[in-house]
Amino acid sequence: MEAVRVLRRHAPRRLLLNHMLWNVVMPPIWRGAPGLVSQPSRVVFVCLGNVCRSPYAEMRARQAGLRASSCGLSVDSSVRSPSAAVEAAAERGIDLSAHRSRPLKAAEVEPHDLVLVMEPYMLSVTRRRLERAGTVVSLLGLYGHPTRRPTPYIPDPHGLPAGVFSLAYEMIDQCVDHLASTWRSTEL
Repeated sequence: MEAVRVLRRHAPRRLLLNHMLWNVVMPPIWRGAPGLVSQPSRVVFVCLGNVCRSPYAEMRARQAGLRASSCGLSVDSSVRSPSAAVEAAAERGIDLSAHRSRPLKAAEVEPHDLVLVMEPYMLSVTRRRLERAGTVVSLLGLYGHPTRRPTPYIPDPHGLPAGVFSLAYEMIDQCVDHLASTWRSTEL
């Protein structure tokens, strides 16, 4: 319930409602991670602006030994990560200071990529944009630790207090760690 406490205190009502919808109201339809792509060429993380969640997930995945990239659905130009994101990531050993946002382009996504988005509404948008790429698009939150209930919604901390960044980055860490360990175990 730590997530609900942080969201109640710091997040806009939309974040709290989304969290409650997917984790409390909806029946537990999200049971475990979806099937993993065999021999993926890389993981592509997608969020809205490519300045907070997806660049953090990209760097975390690289740290875990995965080939990774990130991009955003609504990116106009090359933008730096906000200082709050850089500071929160640095506390977790991730350097976002050199990151610049990139837009999602189907031409840059390879057929054997696994594309992971941060929120449910991003699934249909991303699938439409990558229609011809032949990639698997899923929710990063579904790859959470198997002993905990996965959440399809990783909150967007942009413009919010440090506690929301910590919550989002903790969720991303759990998902990326589980994803990396699952892939390592299937390579044996």
